[in-house]
Amino acid sequence: VLKAIVDTQPNKIETLNEEIKTTVISQAIEAAKNQQEGTSSDDEDLSNTVAEIVTKADNDTAAKVLETLDEATSETDSKLALNVVNNLTKQENYEEKIEILSVTSTIVEQNITKLVEKAVESAQSDEDLEIVKNLMNELNFPVLITKRPVWDTFPGAWYTIAIDVIMPDGRTLQVASVHHYRDQWAKAFDVKYEDESGEQKYVHQTTYGMSERLLGATVATHGDDKGLIMPPSIAPIQVIIVPILSKEGSEEIMAAANEMVKTLKSEKIRTKLDDRDIRPGQKYYDWEIKGVPLRIELGPRDLKSNSFMCARRTGEKSSYSLDELITSVRKELKSVDTHMKENAKNHFDNRIKPMPSLEIANSHLSLDENLEEGFVYEMAFDGNDAEAEMIEKETGFSFLGESTTPYAKERKCVVSGKSTHNRVFLAKTY
Repeated sequence: VLKAIVDTQPNKIETLNEEIKTTVISQAIEAAKNQQEGTSSDDEDLSNTVAEIVTKADNDTAAKVLETLDEATSETDSKLALNVVNNLTKQENYEEKIEILSVTSTIVEQNITKLVEKAVESAQSDEDLEIVKNLMNELNFPVLITKRPVWDTFPGAWYTIAIDVIMPDGRTLQVASVHHYRDQWAKAFDVKYEDESGEQKYVHQTTYGMSERLLGATVATHGDDKGLIMPPSIAPIQVIIVPILSKEGSEEIMAAANEMVKTLKSEKIRTKLDDRDIRPGQKYYDWEIKGVPLRIELGPRDLKSNSFMCARRTGEKSSYSLDELITSVRKELKSVDTHMKENAKNHFDNRIKPMPSLEIANSHLSLDENLEEGFVYEMAFDGNDAEAEMIEKETGFSFLGESTTPYAKERKCVVSGKSTHNRVFLAKTY
């Protein structure tokens, strides 16, 4: 469902949107390199070599890779984008490892873009950020978007912009990032293109991606003591229908419930009928813990009055006419979504505090008051890396970086006293 949301985002630059395994791409690149150096193991051209590599796994993927390589080697090629979904296995040594936030095997949605113009590269980064922002909105996450400090920039990148969610305990979790490389990687790997005048130039590159941490953030941010609360936009089941059966009229109730499922599904609303032979209370519990946004109850009295009961996962209940099924369900799902957004925004706003006044003298930092665990601090900062490092060391909080939303009016830097628009966030992080 997450991938479907990403796929619906506007992409002004033509994108190859296929799931291509990392091994396939690496082998294709190696084949291209061997062909260029004249060291191929046989006389087949590049296209056939790559096709032989990938066809065994997926014929459609092979065709797409061939098509992509044809475009990439074209003299008129100006941009190439690959949307890659791959599995990464990484080793993380955390003292306090939380499995759902620090997964060993991670699925990464990554957009890798090769561009020949610096201006287009910057536009691509802006577009990547727009897509990520739209996705976070669908997940009901207010987020911190910051340009990471130099020491926390992705290796080889000109700059890194990261997207962080404030978790319930006030610590931040990075769920996505955008990297802008200029031509630095192209120079390292000698990736060039020929412009219209015949001159060889280095390509410019960007990447953006997100991982399964999004699911961890969803569980932690929107869950409650009863279990999950899934945003309607990504819930695998948006509506669960629970028939309340009695000794008489059971067949009529089941027929009506099945008709409701059919009607809702025809409107692309992800719906399921729970027809298990167990008590309704047990069904309620099962679907509440799984986070289904909306439960519909249909019993003998409801059917007799041509109505049904809606119970939101956020706690509210309302009765509607069966004649208004579609509009009522859409309204209820929207209400759940709005409620989740408001709760998340209130939490977000209440967890951000202004940085206490501080002073640096003789390489020592002193604060008017100690920083509290469970909060993110913001401050006007126009200092240097050494001063930032000192603040990190003395407070135990990490520089998330410079916000992409600066202060509207100039403020005095907490260190130098100089006027600046720069807004910087500090936080405990996962």
